[in-house]
Amino acid sequence: MNLASISDYFLDQVPDACTRCRVERGEYVYKAGDNRPFIYLIERGVVKTGSLGPQGERVVYDVLQPGETFGDLDYLDEVEFFEFAQAATSAVVLAVDRSMFRHRTVHDPVVAEWFGQAVVRRWYKAEVRLLQRARETVENRLLHLSRQYGAPVRDADHGLHLPFELLSHQEMADLVGATRQTVSKKLKQVIRR
Repeated sequence: MNLASISDYFLDQVPDACTRCRVERGEYVYKAGDNRPFIYLIERGVVKTGSLGPQGERVVYDVLQPGETFGDLDYLDEVEFFEFAQAATSAVVLAVDRSMFRHRTVHDPVVAEWFGQAVVRRWYKAEVRLLQRARETVENRLLHLSRQYGAPVRDADHGLHLPFELLSHQEMADLVGATRQTVSKKLKQVIRR
């Protein structure tokens, strides 16, 4: 089941537990430390997720596109949720009440199947990124990143964006495990070629 279908499915099955929201570019869906008891499904647009480093600096660890989810599932006891989610473009997200979402993942075979696939896709994405950090050069990691985020994505107003072009050099560095200076240098070298 694709995201459009699962969004419609949630809206059909549990309309009182769902809210479709528009988020403007640069607006936070939530900030680190906010208590937002929702799981979000991205219908249109791009959302950056991350957390805060030891000195309070932003560290982006994922760039999410339509079909992906984010939010605090609250499955880990005694662990404080410290993620932020910020729209990189205008976006439309479906906010689903976390309690209802968790209930549906256990008791609704349609949601369980869809969510299992979504978790495995996210897990695979994280594993590939870790493998690249361990085995690839910074140049190759940047190339993989540009390919991963090189397909156009429609925002809330149906405008097209390349997610890779929405990333600052610091955000690219966060995603490939390098410094901003190294990423800037490597990108300049690629442009000169």
